[in-house]
Amino acid sequence: MTVEPSNSSENANDDYEARWRAIEATIGKAVVMWSRAEFLIAMTFRAALESPPPLGAYLARRLSTAQLIEALKIAGKRYGGQELEAINSWLRKCSALNDERNSIFHGSYADQSDGVTWHPTIIWMNRKGEGEAPAHLDTRRFDSAAFEQFTAACSELFKLHAGLPKNLRDWINDTDKTVAEEESR
Repeated sequence: MTVEPSNSSENANDDYEARWRAIEATIGKAVVMWSRAEFLIAMTFRAALESPPPLGAYLARRLSTAQLIEALKIAGKRYGGQELEAINSWLRKCSALNDERNSIFHGSYADQSDGVTWHPTIIWMNRKGEGEAPAHLDTRRFDSAAFEQFTAACSELFKLHAGLPKNLRDWINDTDKTVAEEESR
């Protein structure tokens, strides 16, 4: 019995599909890590707000991540010394990651040729101003190492959160109990 060699176009398609599945898995991991970071930012905002949990939850759902970070900067001013520095340092990292997240999550992913090889590429519109037509398209080659750095930075953000004031961390850790108590009143 003779085995026929597989069709080269089938191999190319298999390679293409395998390459894009790996890219999608890399992007998916970054999305999940950022989702955890956004949740932690929102919960820290709610803790800093010192208001009834339903109000904090309502506001946290209505504000963008950038707005939550700015609000936390204001709320953090009531702390001093090392606590204030820990909050500001954490928020700077949150803000930098949020900016990176916007560039990688709001792009379109496509193959782009350099004339020899096709390369996965992130493409996004560079706007002149809010709501204006795009000035041009920006592109950046997909770099799995950059996504790995992003997910590692999210992990570092979780570790740095442990250095925030104890009352903020305790509120987050006790949220379920706090909400249950408020609802029973």
